[in-house]
Amino acid sequence: MSFEMNNTMVSQDITELQKLIGKCITSYVATEFNGMYLAVKFQVDTNLYLLNVPTGKQDHDEYPIFSLTTSPENEYKWDELCVGELERVSIIRDEVKWVSEEHIEWRVSQDVGVKFYFNNYEVLVVSVDSGAGFVNCTINTTVEVPNSPDDMLDYWEMKTDVLDSWERTEIAV
Repeated sequence: MSFEMNNTMVSQDITELQKLIGKCITSYVATEFNGMYLAVKFQVDTNLYLLNVPTGKQDHDEYPIFSLTTSPENEYKWDELCVGELERVSIIRDEVKWVSEEHIEWRVSQDVGVKFYFNNYEVLVVSVDSGAGFVNCTINTTVEVPNSPDDMLDYWEMKTDVLDSWERTEIAV
């Protein structure tokens, strides 16, 4: 038995991210819980919300999937994160494979993060594998995408203890 899962952003959401490039944006994060957030809001001509939506898959487990919306289902308390001109955006995608002790194979393609390059700083938003749909958000003059074997195992620890293969890439939108 095997599972192949594609947990990547839909093309409409990628198009919405592309529309933000070149605009002056005020960014906000919603309600902090132990360093994690429930959403990221981008205020430009209208409000655009980046959410981590846990979605059930064929293995009966939930996986985090990024989604953009103009009207979130919940009301949040917002704290300003940053203001600046957005120069570019990239998606952080993992391609991972593992086999369980029961000899079940998983092959997963998943967008685990979105990186925003502003004129004088960078913001990395990474999904957290949680039923609540949390995200981690890092802001600095430069932000490195975590990519070591330990980083990969840390991210995928809710699914497996051992990754047979993995690749994390940054894809410009």
